[in-house]
Amino acid sequence: MRTRPLHLVAAITISPLCASAAIAQEDFFTRDRYVAVKDRQQPEFDPVEGRVGSFRFQPELALSGNYISNVFATEDNEVDDFALGLAPRVSFQSDWSRHEVGGVVSVDHREYIDVDSETRTNYRASANSRIDVTRKFDVGLNARYEDLAEPRSAAEATQGSVEPVDYEITGLGASANYETGRVRISGELTASEADYDDVRLVSGVLADQDFRDREELDGRLRFAYAPARDWAVFTQFVGRDSDGTTTFGPGGVNRDFETTAYQVGVDFELASLLRGDVAVGFENAEFADPGAADEEGLSIDGQVEWFATQLTTVAARAYRRTEAGGLVDSAGRTVGAFEVGVDYELRRNIILSADANFANFDFLQTDREDDRMILSASAAYKLNKNAHVEVGYQLIDQNSSGLAADADFTDNSVFLGIRLYP
Repeated sequence: MRTRPLHLVAAITISPLCASAAIAQEDFFTRDRYVAVKDRQQPEFDPVEGRVGSFRFQPELALSGNYISNVFATEDNEVDDFALGLAPRVSFQSDWSRHEVGGVVSVDHREYIDVDSETRTNYRASANSRIDVTRKFDVGLNARYEDLAEPRSAAEATQGSVEPVDYEITGLGASANYETGRVRISGELTASEADYDDVRLVSGVLADQDFRDREELDGRLRFAYAPARDWAVFTQFVGRDSDGTTTFGPGGVNRDFETTAYQVGVDFELASLLRGDVAVGFENAEFADPGAADEEGLSIDGQVEWFATQLTTVAARAYRRTEAGGLVDSAGRTVGAFEVGVDYELRRNIILSADANFANFDFLQTDREDDRMILSASAAYKLNKNAHVEVGYQLIDQNSSGLAADADFTDNSVFLGIRLYP
């Protein structure tokens, strides 16, 4: 493996997990003037948290029924099926005046009625902590573990496999945040590892997936200055170092790469009912494989919320970046995406939502390029503090160009579920 770049390792920084308490007239960075529809507290319908000592905890059980029109996400010979879902979840959070500890443990099981090969169980666990060193300075640590089955609709899902590819992700992160008056210095450093299991193809051949294994180090360092209470300008560095555990995969491609992005931007919460964080800059990606040309281009990462009325929240996000991919003959991919969503509070206990996501995946060293559209609509009906009913629809439509034109597919799914809060 290559030596980690010093400028990336030095960015042991800092995504603020929670802003430190501050005197109102000195606080230039808190953005909590408006409350989104889904974040609004409704005591008559919100679940009641349990308590153990100084900790709050929230158990939850989700039951669902799903119809999937294209289980294998194929262009031809579509197979449909019904699936039953069972998903318990427990979250906990400390209730201290200073410092913070929290975490989430969840299991998501989906049982297919006819296509037994697609039955799967996903496990997730995460923990986070924040230490308030002083009123102006806090540091944090976080960890996560995930044992998952790759969706058939994933951009680089293995075609023709008997069952979905299983993989594990582990990660550790450190964060820190320093704020004084109109200046904030923040950032984060995260180390993660992905481990993919081999999978059997319908032809009987065992498809090696070790080439997808990787270790990644992600860092971000931001310097922000607030000319006024409602907005701040910033400059930031974002970097990623991705090392494949297999130097050359089945396609003979070295998948190691480094990316660095320098951005400028603004975060704000204006009287015009807008709140957001938008960064634009330049990204450079360097690949270890001699057949992969270095990539240079626009770097974008932004999200904006518009609180159109007290009952309507509109949110939009856009990003463009280079990241690891899962194709045998490609060292990575460039992804650009735009998504927008609307939440509307029809009644205090009925929330309607609609979302649209448009993404482009450009796979390096190949002529494959995917355009993907995901449209969804849902409704949540809060019966009481102990039960919330949800119903929804989702459309996924993918069009691929080049030699991977057979990766085109369309999938329609409908779900009905209930969340129980003991």
